[in-house]
Amino acid sequence: MATSEPDEPTTGQARTEEVGASTGTGLDPNQGAAVAYVFGAITGVLMLVLEDDEFVRFHAVQSIALTVAAIGVYVVLGVVTTVFAFVPVIGGLFVALLAIVYLLVGLAGFGVWVYAMYQAYSGEWFEFPVVGAFARRY
Repeated sequence: MATSEPDEPTTGQARTEEVGASTGTGLDPNQGAAVAYVFGAITGVLMLVLEDDEFVRFHAVQSIALTVAAIGVYVVLGVVTTVFAFVPVIGGLFVALLAIVYLLVGLAGFGVWVYAMYQAYSGEWFEFPVVGAFARRY
């Protein structure tokens, strides 16, 4: 049984589809949305180009935005680490501390990635705080 789509997706809102409904790639919408997260921006762009389903396209744009945000965080951490590496005496301590931050950011990113795939596969219009609003606009 199909329901009408919301004007704007909201956090925690489930998507219901008819059995057998498929998208441009032949995948069910929830599968296509989950695939959009598998290799980050790469599969996000592929699904954005290949799909016309609003649900899949939303998750594809959100996947791309999450990847760009993660790369941005790592670039900033890399610049800060490089700057502190040249500070005499205490620079090594800060570099070691930033190595722990790198690890924590990587673990958090992995958790976000798994959670995003799970939510997409579950058929949820889940929006992450900053990138979800961006993805909804596109």
